[in-house]
Amino acid sequence: MDLISVDTKVYVFEGVIDFFSFYIIFLFLQNYAHHLSTFTPKIIVGLSSIPLFFVLYAFLPFNVIYVFIPIYYAVFKIAHYDWLTLNNLLLSYLIVNISGLVASSISNTLFHTKLYDWKNMIVTSVFEILMLSTLGIYIKKIDNSKLWDRSTQFFLVVVQIIFQTILYFFTVLAHHYGMFDTFINGVLIFVIIEFLIMLGLFIYLNLRSRQRYESKLEKQHLDNLQTYTKQLEQNQLKLRKFKHDYKNILLSITELAKEGDNEGLILYLSKLKLYSDSELQQHTDDYQDIQNIKDTHVKSLLLNKFFTMEQSQIHYHFECKTPINQINLNIIDIVRLLSILLDNAIEEAGESSEKNIDILIYKNVDNTTEITLTNTVAHSASNINQLTKIGFSSKSNHSGLGLSIVEDLKQKYPNLFIHFSSNNYQFTTQIIIN
Repeated sequence: MDLISVDTKVYVFEGVIDFFSFYIIFLFLQNYAHHLSTFTPKIIVGLSSIPLFFVLYAFLPFNVIYVFIPIYYAVFKIAHYDWLTLNNLLLSYLIVNISGLVASSISNTLFHTKLYDWKNMIVTSVFEILMLSTLGIYIKKIDNSKLWDRSTQFFLVVVQIIFQTILYFFTVLAHHYGMFDTFINGVLIFVIIEFLIMLGLFIYLNLRSRQRYESKLEKQHLDNLQTYTKQLEQNQLKLRKFKHDYKNILLSITELAKEGDNEGLILYLSKLKLYSDSELQQHTDDYQDIQNIKDTHVKSLLLNKFFTMEQSQIHYHFECKTPINQINLNIIDIVRLLSILLDNAIEEAGESSEKNIDILIYKNVDNTTEITLTNTVAHSASNINQLTKIGFSSKSNHSGLGLSIVEDLKQKYPNLFIHFSSNNYQFTTQIIIN
């Protein structure tokens, strides 16, 4: 059987293209490409891998990308057993495999030759880059993997490893018997079927994770409303007690006035004001504007965070004077955004001496929603640009993912503007949604 001869330089150059294609696709799936300051050092890591790539490429009898998958996992993992990173590595290689096979099939159809030279390689590479771009963008759009739980991510890792192993041995056998180029269409069909199965799993698991997340939001919403109702009942009970004592309070004031005890009267009124402020205003004014938040999920989230602030003994002020009927973002994303920002504010304010959080929400006449969140901090705020990097955190043993996810949402929604600022011992987040 006649075999196709391959120019050694062409073979090595094509291997380098596949290697960098795999690496770039991985960076995009990991969201590193959205952050230039984070993306640049990752590119440097990739460039520094070239000498090792050439050494392994020359001596190993199999595709060296299999070696770089565990290496990059060790370098880029955010936490121990980070299944999402491993999933993205395996998926990146699968995308490169499919793109390469489709491009090779097209090249073989166009050039009926027994020599794989530079001309074949250039045509193959052009088609491969087009395929990589198409598959990468599509996978990125359906991949909402930040909603996936760890068990789902682990399941996908196992499935991908099984598929990759089957594909590897299938390809090795085809090469061993000198039939790879003859049966490339068969290999291609096998890989496409494998990819469609993986794609179906991704879509199914994504939908299931969204349903789980929405169910979790609904349950949290009901729990928060129940807590809110209980809080209102307690406030009502306190108000009834206060009204019950009202006559006695007036009687005491009258007696002091009759006796002409002005100092005693002033002192009594001062204590009465403090008492009424602590028992009534604190529990009524804090929530009075919540009725202007019409979306039940956002209202539920805010109530939940208010209760957390109270338990953490954080002073907070919430103001929303205009009805907020609709926010022009997907409800899951707006809940994620507010949850991350409020959690960060609660954590920072809890460690500060003043323990204060101010939340202001209002709707402009042009239907723009503005949210301003200001919290006290224990130390002067870190560099604002650093805070949004993946993996950066001002705290030890902390993944630092929160604000980087906020940056991802900014990339996703062109109508979303988020600005961070710091002044002395205060950190402010301004959100504008058009």
